[in-house]
Amino acid sequence: MSAIAIEFREVLDFILDHASEEEIDRIWQAAQTRQKSLRSRAAAVITVGQEVRLTGISPKYHEGLTGTVTKINGKHAAILLDERSTHVLRVKGARRYLIPPNYTQYEVGGIPLTTCRPV
Repeated sequence: MSAIAIEFREVLDFILDHASEEEIDRIWQAAQTRQKSLRSRAAAVITVGQEVRLTGISPKYHEGLTGTVTKINGKHAAILLDERSTHVLRVKGARRYLIPPNYTQYEVGGIPLTTCRPV
C-alpha cells in the first residue's frame, strides 16, 4: 500500500467546499475522539507542584485561570490559584466563590485533569 500525502489545507478545503452532512458528522466524531485522546494523554503528565492553565473547562469563568497543582485525586486536581487568577475568580465567580479581598491565592478543588495544561 502506498502512502498518500495530503496537506492539511486540502483537508480543510474538502470540508469547507465538498463534504456532505454525513461526512461532516463522521469528521466531527473523529475530531471529538481525537480530542478526548489528546486530553487524556495531557492529563497523564500532570503532577503535584506543576504550574497549569485551565482550558476547555466549565464553568467558563475557570477558563484561562492559572495556578499550581496541590493535590491529585483520581481524575481531578486541586489548584492553588495565583494572584491574578484569584482576583479573576473573585470577580467572575462571585456567585459561587466568596473569596475575601485580602486573599492573594485561593485553592479550587475538583478540577478535571483533562483541563489542565502545563505552563
